[in-house]
This record gives sequence, C-alpha cells and structure tokens, in this order.
Amino acid sequence: MANTSHDIRLLYIEQMITKFKEQVQRRLFGSAKLVGGAQRLLEEMAGKVAALRYSYLDGVLLAEFEETAALISLGKDATGILRQNPALTPGQTAFLDFVDAVLDRLPDALRENASLDSLSPVQIGEVLRADKAPKTKGLLLCRVSAFDKNLQIVTNLLDTRVGSKMKVARVPPAEIMGHLSEAQFVGTAPVNALLGTRPQLNDHERQELRKSMSVLMD
Repeated sequence: MANTSHDIRLLYIEQMITKFKEQVQRRLFGSAKLVGGAQRLLEEMAGKVAALRYSYLDGVLLAEFEETAALISLGKDATGILRQNPALTPGQTAFLDFVDAVLDRLPDALRENASLDSLSPVQIGEVLRADKAPKTKGLLLCRVSAFDKNLQIVTNLLDTRVGSKMKVARVPPAEIMGHLSEAQFVGTAPVNALLGTRPQLNDHERQELRKSMSVLMD
C-alpha cells in the first residue's frame, strides 16, 4: 500500500489547481460568464485529486486509475474554455500550456519515481534564435522548437547557439527582466540526440528542475 497522501506529485497537482482557481476567481482569464464554467471544472478537479491522494494505490495502478483519467480530462476542458478568450496575454496562454503539459505528463510521472522532476515535461529541442535580451545584462532571448511549439526562453547560458540541441523543460512561465520565459533549459543535449524525445537527466539537472517547478509550491 502506497502512502499517496504525501505524494509530492499529487501535492503539486493540488497546488497547481489552487493557483489556477485563484487566477480564475480574479477573472484574469476573462468575463464572469467565461470563467464560470472553468471554475466549476476546477472544483471537480480538486475533488479528483483528493480521491487520488487517499487512494493508497501504487504508481502503476494510480496511473491507470479512472480518477486520474477524469482529472486530466477535466483539466483539458477547463483550459479549453479559457482559450476561447481572444484577449489572452502570452503569459496567460503559456500558463494554460503549462497546465496541459503537466496533465499530459501525469500518468507517466506516476509510473516513475515519486519526485517533482518526474512531473515536468522535458524534451530535446532545437535552438532557432539566440539574441541578447534587450535592456538586460548577461541574458539571451531564445526561440526554441520543442513540444510542437516555438517557445521563448530567457537564459543566462550565454554559449547557447542557433542549431544547438538542448534539454527543454516546461516549468511555470515567468517574466524575467520584462521578457516572458515559457520554458527552461536544463542542460545541453548530445548532437545525435533525437528531437522531441525525453532525455535522461543527471542529478544536477534534476535538482535545478525541481527548484524551478517548486515555484508553484511557495
């Protein structure tokens, strides 16, 4: 019997839903009519997470549990409703993308080790642009092809070059020195790495990833 009540992955999903609900309640995503449907779905999601936390199922069974599938479906429906708002900011869209990516990753994360880094989607991506970030010192503004998107990443890895293959992680989007960062580089990848695949992470990379993901836990 697994102690799912203290599972960091489920605690993180619970906190992500809480943060999401706070933003919806403040109507950051649109009108009361638009966000009302999403708010109801998020309340249902909170109930599903509670059921998962007190299921005491091991990882494999938890990944295949019907409540897990229901949780993911509710989350996708909630983000889908909010995407109907044509006035979403890039930061809001990035947050919705992050939620979707984490929910997609959840079943595999539950089958793996019970750590926060397993919950973060990570892919091999390719750097498309790497320019000095305007009005900053020691930062690059990069465009990266990963997760079937063209993502913007603000990084202090000044040796990043166009064409480089990098380990790209979906983490909570952040504004850094006035620039939106939609993801994070967690390390360089071998030149023969296959784009779009999930790479192995070393201990330092996992630690950095846990640090970035834990922003939502604060």
